[in-house]
Amino acid sequence: REDTVGAMLRALSGQEPPPMLVSVVYSETEGNPFFVEEVSQHLAEEGKLFDAQGRWRQDLEVSELDVPEGVRLVVGRRLERVGEGCRRALGAAAVIGRRFRYDLVEALDEVEPDALLDAIDYAERAQLVVSEEGGHEAWFTFAHELIRQTLLSGMSLPRRQRMHLRVAEAMERLYGAAAEEHAADLAHHLFQAGAAADARQTARYLALAADQASAAAAFEDALRLYEDAMQVLPLDETAARAALQYKRGLALRSVGRWEDALADLQAAAAAYEDLEEPETLANVAFELSLQLAWAGRNNEGVDAARRGLGAVGEQRSTLRCRLLLAAGVIASNRGDYATATSLLPEALQIARESGDDRLLALAMAYQAFNRFHYMRFPESVDAGTRAVEHARAAGDLWELSEAMFMTQLGLCFVGRFDDASHIEEELVPLAERVGHLGGLMCAGRVRAIIDVCRTGDFRAFATFANGDEELCKRAGMPWVSHSYSWRGLSHLWGGEVAAALEQFETAVTLDPPDIWHGGDWGTLAMGRAYAGDREGALAICRDGLTAIDRGQTLTIGSLTRLLCHIETFAFLEQREEAASLYPIVAEATANAVLLPLDLRPVQLIAGIAAAAGGQWHKAQEHYETALRQAGELPIVIAQPEVRRWYAHTLIDRDAPGDRESARELLGDASAMYRKIGMPKHVELAEAMLREL
Repeated sequence: REDTVGAMLRALSGQEPPPMLVSVVYSETEGNPFFVEEVSQHLAEEGKLFDAQGRWRQDLEVSELDVPEGVRLVVGRRLERVGEGCRRALGAAAVIGRRFRYDLVEALDEVEPDALLDAIDYAERAQLVVSEEGGHEAWFTFAHELIRQTLLSGMSLPRRQRMHLRVAEAMERLYGAAAEEHAADLAHHLFQAGAAADARQTARYLALAADQASAAAAFEDALRLYEDAMQVLPLDETAARAALQYKRGLALRSVGRWEDALADLQAAAAAYEDLEEPETLANVAFELSLQLAWAGRNNEGVDAARRGLGAVGEQRSTLRCRLLLAAGVIASNRGDYATATSLLPEALQIARESGDDRLLALAMAYQAFNRFHYMRFPESVDAGTRAVEHARAAGDLWELSEAMFMTQLGLCFVGRFDDASHIEEELVPLAERVGHLGGLMCAGRVRAIIDVCRTGDFRAFATFANGDEELCKRAGMPWVSHSYSWRGLSHLWGGEVAAALEQFETAVTLDPPDIWHGGDWGTLAMGRAYAGDREGALAICRDGLTAIDRGQTLTIGSLTRLLCHIETFAFLEQREEAASLYPIVAEATANAVLLPLDLRPVQLIAGIAAAAGGQWHKAQEHYETALRQAGELPIVIAQPEVRRWYAHTLIDRDAPGDRESARELLGDASAMYRKIGMPKHVELAEAMLREL
């Protein structure tokens, strides 16, 4: 059993073996204790197991396994008992693989047909091979992989290469028109044949096998095959090399190597431009533009999409639709709402006319992105839900993951936590399968946001932020600033104000150049206010008011910044400036329950702004709604926060009974802060109680 092999390797090495090593050694030895010990000792002696410090090597290449001398002797003795004809037949079968078809061995003409029958009969009696029952074809399997390896190790390299070529040729004859269905096997034998095989034919089958692996979401295998194809393809095959670079770029994207993917896509686009192949260039430009956007290079992304549009012309087509969608959503992502709304409607119309689920999935997903970018979360959820339906119908796994994570984000910020969590159950394994790092980032963020809302465990939220930072940096995604802002909030909630400010200050140096631009400044201003830096906090807030053109559609980053500034202005008793933002936050309450980055109810911020302007009735309505949301969803940290600010408003209004109500709210808030572990906020609540 595999766990027994793991225990043996643990005992032999004195440390826990990697699961991958256990799995491969088990498959090679089938758990035979002697073989396990011999194989592990051989790998250790070859320097393939441990690094200089005696730890398991991270670059372990168990595929390099050859037969240890002890195993070779044991298996060799068994093979000595069979005749020369049997050994030749088994040698040919060993080149084919662990599992082989009888008629393929026969087609190699290594031995006469009758002699081959006798050889296979003898090998089966000697328990060297095992026959498979059932089925039209006669299939056999070597009893141990090490038997096959021993047979191969007895052949010279030129003979093995020539035999691999003969196997490939026999397979083509045997399979005829269906040969391409066996592209992976043909590619393997042609590649192993080396210079004996035609390089163009080898590259063709390798690329075909890679395409099949990619279609089956086996992206690591696809990447290896594309790289092998690039290795053997003659340098003068410019068009074929460009096609391989494009496909390798997509495979690299799906294994999480996004920077390498971008380099391949750029190289492929340049090659197709030189080759003057406009339609293929447009296809590459579409993928390139989106990859640039994920790297935060939105201007280059729009340029790439427009380059593709220039190649396809004005004729309404699927390709033009895809490029319009790419140009529109990337323009939206950089905050250019006017350009986005000039491009996306035409694309959506083409998609609807086509009736193509794949195209409709893309169009609706990008509509969802556009709505999300400007904090219109209900509309984003609606478009995203329809995108999920179309992507599921089309079987497009990449687009399904995009539609799902955008829908999940919208659901989170409108307070539909259960629905968002339900999407995560399918989204995470799907995003892992297709290598969508953006989907994994968003799913992880939603899960962490919901967890901290429901539990108030901001220390766990800080731990999440560490992993989120690592993922963003690994993928080259520009939203790593949020990791710092959330870690800063965790410190602020825990009363560690200096540590919080350090995180907030770092966040704004990484402020992303897109629709999130400005959001991190909102948390920094709030942090400075709570740290006692009145002038520094007000300077940030006033810069924010100056920088924002209220005549334009505000991005999610601009809105987040302004809504955070409301609390900062109010905290510093700058009521007129806080009240001036009430129309913006009042509109936001129709589109969001939770404030992005800050993670508290938008209704709370609306209450603060209304109170700053003396709109007592409206403020009270907002606070009551915020209390209900904080209790029902729940949003644990918001429960005392709403009470503290509600009490602040009642004290300011000072109507009959307001002070008694404020005292009760502050008492509850103080107890809640203590329970969560927010000492700085306990001080704020108790200071207000003392003033009362």
